[in-house]
Amino acid sequence: MQEQNWQRFQYYLGRMRVDWPEARGVALLSSDGLFLHSENLPDDDGLSTLLSVFSAIAEMLAQSLGYGDPCRLQVDLLGAQICLLRLEAELYGVALLPHRAPLPSLVS
Repeated sequence: MQEQNWQRFQYYLGRMRVDWPEARGVALLSSDGLFLHSENLPDDDGLSTLLSVFSAIAEMLAQSLGYGDPCRLQVDLLGAQICLLRLEAELYGVALLPHRAPLPSLVS
């Protein structure tokens, strides 16, 4: 089961890197936890910041699931935007994008 999840995560991470080339970091958030890929972040401080932001998004998502299942969430920050998109029933893609980047579409 874990091998199947790993392959599924790798598939979606690959798609997200293609669909969101301007992303400074991408992550997958599932009912099993958070899987982070951040090859475009420059240093440990950037990674730490991104992890904190993704953690906050995970908390927002968990709270919102009681009020209906969102398929798209966008959070604007000072220098970037965070997009959360539903990929599967219990799997979300998260991307940290520059403000002027086009919003990503749903990955199918």
